[in-house]
Amino acid sequence: MDIQSPIVLLVVGMGTVFVALLIIIYLGEGLIRLINHFFPENEKSAVDNKQMASVSPKTAQAISAAVQIITNNKGMVEKIEKI
Repeated sequence: MDIQSPIVLLVVGMGTVFVALLIIIYLGEGLIRLINHFFPENEKSAVDNKQMASVSPKTAQAISAAVQIITNNKGMVEKIEKI
C-alpha cells in the first residue's frame, strides 16, 4: 500500500473539518449580530449604589473602569458582591 492515499485522505478530512468549523464560527457571529441588531439590550446604569453597598465607591469605580477597558466599552458591571 502506498503512503500517498492515506495522506491525501488525511488532508482532505482535516481540511473539511476546518472549513466546517469556520462556517459554524461565522454563522454564529452573524446570528449574534443579527439578534443584537433587532433585539438590543436595554441600557442600564453602570452600577446601582444599593448593589455596591458591600464595597467602597472607589473599589466599585475601579472595577467598573477595568471592565470598560477590558471589554472595549461593551460590558458593564451590574452587581458586585463579596464572596
